[in-house]
Amino acid sequence: MGSVLKDASSGLSLERAVKLMLVAFVLMTIGLAAFYVIDRYRYQNVSIVDREMQRLEELARRDPENLAARLAVADAYFMKKRYDQAITQYEQVLKADPDRVGTLIGLGFAYRGKGDIAKMEEAFKHAIEVSTGDFAQFDARLQMVNYYLGEAYLKHGEYDQSIERLQAALKIKRTDADALLLLGHAYQGKGEYGNAAGAYATATEFVPDFVEAYQGMAASFEKMGDAARAGYARGMVAFSKGDNAGALRQLEEAASQATDEPIVVWGLAMAREKAGQKERAVEAYRRMLTLAPDYRPAIDALARLGAN
Repeated sequence: MGSVLKDASSGLSLERAVKLMLVAFVLMTIGLAAFYVIDRYRYQNVSIVDREMQRLEELARRDPENLAARLAVADAYFMKKRYDQAITQYEQVLKADPDRVGTLIGLGFAYRGKGDIAKMEEAFKHAIEVSTGDFAQFDARLQMVNYYLGEAYLKHGEYDQSIERLQAALKIKRTDADALLLLGHAYQGKGEYGNAAGAYATATEFVPDFVEAYQGMAASFEKMGDAARAGYARGMVAFSKGDNAGALRQLEEAASQATDEPIVVWGLAMAREKAGQKERAVEAYRRMLTLAPDYRPAIDALARLGAN
């Protein structure tokens, strides 16, 4: 479990996604908060930001029943990492409208910001429960909610719940490589190594140099006793890190053990091309097409090398 948690928390791609999703969440909530974000990051003028904060606070004080004003203040507090004050404002709005999805999500993120994961889970689960409309399956906010619940359950070792939430996130955004990475970790935690390897492999389709996914794949294949595909995954770790010589050595060995395994042949072809071995790369790409005739990346690679 320790290695699972380390991988779940250390991925560079995950860190990038967290930052992007948090900004996206705030921008999707209240227009006034969006103005705040633009003000803060476009002009980098603290006095303007502080004046806008004061204006929002005064607006909420003058009209306590104005839920939009309270939400704007809450979002502004959240962006300033004043989580306790953000929570107070979100909770005031929820007293008037307990099932307001955006507010529940904001509350959950505020609790996450201050490290209260149990409260985050409570708010996020409530948001999911009341999101039953036709557009819920397309709601990017719910994709984030399911992702972070899946992450939290994974850290608790609650693998079934983690898998359920991550699969729900992937139904909304199937290309989320970070969700696929965590899904692989959850399956690995359950001992379902075939499913884990499948999740990791899918993640690499969307992020071809996803080191953490290849590492997870290698561990899963090793547990399955599949030496050739484990060697492929280790080779792709080296390939993704820029160790071309190491990648080529491991992928040549893996291909010698599994001549009919498409992913192994594909990895070998890419490594040969990167090493400048054009003729041998063409040979491997053509071999790939005998195994998977419609595999577009191999077709494109041959065209790129003038060998189509």
